[in-house]
Amino acid sequence: MAIVKPLVDFLSLEMRKRYSTPCGLGEQILAFSLLGDDNIMAGVYQKRPRKTGQIFVRMRYILPNDPRSPLQIARRNNMKNAVIAWQALTLPEKNVYNKMKSPIRMTGFNRYIRLYLKGEI
Repeated sequence: MAIVKPLVDFLSLEMRKRYSTPCGLGEQILAFSLLGDDNIMAGVYQKRPRKTGQIFVRMRYILPNDPRSPLQIARRNNMKNAVIAWQALTLPEKNVYNKMKSPIRMTGFNRYIRLYLKGEI
C-alpha cells in the first residue's frame, strides 16, 4: 500500500477505483495488463478517512480467481433459481416479504433469497 498525495504524486485532487494506461504490449484491462505494465501509477486507489482528514492509497490490482468448481456452479444455479422465483411472484406476494420485521433493515428481496437458499420456501 502506497500513500498518494493529490496534486503531487497524481495530477488530480481525488483518485479512486482502478486506473491504468495502455502499456503497448498485450491485452489491456483497466488497471491490469497481461504482459505487464510500465506505468507505476497503475493500480487500485482508495480514499481512507483518518482523524486528521483523509488519505489516498494505491494498491496493486489482483485479478480475481474463478475456479468454477462443481459446488460453486451448483450454488450459483441455486441463486439464479431463487432470483427467478422472486421475479415470478406477484406484487401482493412480494409485499408480504417487504413487510416482514425480522431481520431488521433487510429488503423483501433479500429476505426471500435468504429463506429460499436456506430451503425454508
